[in-house]
Amino acid sequence: MYSSTRIDEAEYLDNYEHKDWENLFMIHKFALEQISTQVNILKEELMFTKDHNPIEHVKTRIKSPISLKNKLERLNFDITIENAKKYITDISGMRIICSFKNDIYFIADMLKNQDDIEIVRISDYVINPKP
Repeated sequence: MYSSTRIDEAEYLDNYEHKDWENLFMIHKFALEQISTQVNILKEELMFTKDHNPIEHVKTRIKSPISLKNKLERLNFDITIENAKKYITDISGMRIICSFKNDIYFIADMLKNQDDIEIVRISDYVINPKP
């Protein structure tokens, strides 16, 4: 269900119920599984309707408990579940990699138009590449 390493790391998030932290990470894990399923269905659908598959690769990740604790500290927030939920928007994330520049914006538009997906932030490294 949830990796033992992450459960052990959750002990570093002290002063709060261990189970509450586990629940926070599990919610993010399930949300990523749901969105991954939706993106994989979209990927298969596009294989039939386009002359090429615009989605090259999909990668998901969940921030480790230690990384979450460090980020809360770095931002000068108390290490609480409430602060994690309110201020940390990258506890989990998905990266969709496309082969062609036009495909990136095509996929982004398709995801924006789905009514059951809320996009919190888009990082456009085509227009604004990282240094």
